[in-house]
Amino acid sequence: MKRSFVFGLFVIAIGSFALAQTTTNVEQEIRQIEEQLRVATIKSDVAVLERLLADDYTNVNPNGLVRTRTEVIADVKSGAAKTTALELSNIKVRVYGDAAVLTCDATVKSQLRGQDTSGQLRRMRIFARRQGRWQAVALQQTRIAK
Repeated sequence: MKRSFVFGLFVIAIGSFALAQTTTNVEQEIRQIEEQLRVATIKSDVAVLERLLADDYTNVNPNGLVRTRTEVIADVKSGAAKTTALELSNIKVRVYGDAAVLTCDATVKSQLRGQDTSGQLRRMRIFARRQGRWQAVALQQTRIAK
């Protein structure tokens, strides 16, 4: 009986460790994808954006403009959207099964369709795991109150 109890605790401990490892690995993967998106945004790398933004992606910029994946990519291709600097800090990732939420602060220098969108922002990006791979499905950006 005592032996079964100890074995049961061992199995629970190993399972908890495996779950923690999996969550940690997903958090790292999400951080890497966010870094790829950050670099692609600065470099106007449409191929990376097409790969990492889901077909149903929604972007809400700091001025409240809502854009689809198609609109975001079209703005990058045409040069209507241009980001020259984007630094992220205070990055946190929470994993919920096949969904993950990344929050961070951002310092950005950017323009969209002739309008300055630069500033200090709070960002929340939502990711979903579909068909075995992670993609961004939404981004909400809000100006940090001074």
